[in-house]
Amino acid sequence: MSAPSATPPSSSKLTASKLTETSSRNWETHAAYAQAEITLPGKFFILGEYAVLKGASALLMASQSAQNTGFSARVSPQSKFEFNELHTASPAGRLLEWAYERFGLGFKIEWRDGFVSTPMRGLGSSTAEFTQSQKGESPSGADLLIQWLGGSAQISIDHTHVRPRVKTLQAHEDCLRSLLVFSGAHQAQRKVATHDHLGTLRLSSRLKLLRELTAEGIEAWTNGEVATLGRAMNRFGDTLSELGLEVPVTSEDRKALSAVDGVFGVKGSGALQADLILVCADPIAHDAVLEVARTRDLNLLKRETQNVSGLHFDALKRGPL
Repeated sequence: MSAPSATPPSSSKLTASKLTETSSRNWETHAAYAQAEITLPGKFFILGEYAVLKGASALLMASQSAQNTGFSARVSPQSKFEFNELHTASPAGRLLEWAYERFGLGFKIEWRDGFVSTPMRGLGSSTAEFTQSQKGESPSGADLLIQWLGGSAQISIDHTHVRPRVKTLQAHEDCLRSLLVFSGAHQAQRKVATHDHLGTLRLSSRLKLLRELTAEGIEAWTNGEVATLGRAMNRFGDTLSELGLEVPVTSEDRKALSAVDGVFGVKGSGALQADLILVCADPIAHDAVLEVARTRDLNLLKRETQNVSGLHFDALKRGPL
């Protein structure tokens, strides 16, 4: 057999016949794998998005929904390709299609999104899906890494050697208690295709400042300097806005939430800061923040009061199925 291509196909070619076709190639070995349950959290950037694409550090955190759920998938080897809620054109769908077409390896994948009832987007569903397929990375790879690791971490990527530098961080409890995370991604005007605008990304004029703000925020995150963390978040969000990396509705959200007494900083997270709104505030001010967020049609994800575990793998059956 010739060596397989290093990359999955560029577009989905699955057909109804392929989904039901039985293949014996490599089946004996394939069927010996265990059925598995894979779970992992959502994620968000606190600081450093976009700049991480240029080799700068980012501060990221893993997260769960208010119901303490993240993403999960039950994966079962079988002779055909079958899945629910996994888009065939997504990185994970393309990889699994490639495995099926190349080797005749089929899987049944039962995908569950623990954030869907909120509803939430921008928390890492596409990278979570790709993690289930155990290969590849997102544009920087930083968001994928934090979903694997859990907790919070300082991550940078050496793009010359495609090598990550990861430092796990112990978040100070005062900073954890100060952080509120909201989603506005259910609003139609917010969702941005993550990759569409990256080809023309220009950060050179502000990259030094973005690096400095991220470093300042990381130090504050571990030392419990809540006001300093908030200022770094504000300035980082403002700088992205000056670079055209903020949708108008996020700018309006930030202005409204920043007006609440006791709020130290507000910034968006996700492509063009559109998916999530992060608020760093004195816990005494949280009720007032929640009231303003309701008027802005923002959904509370969770009060981030604890670290969240990363990827977890359970073999549900051992030996041939």
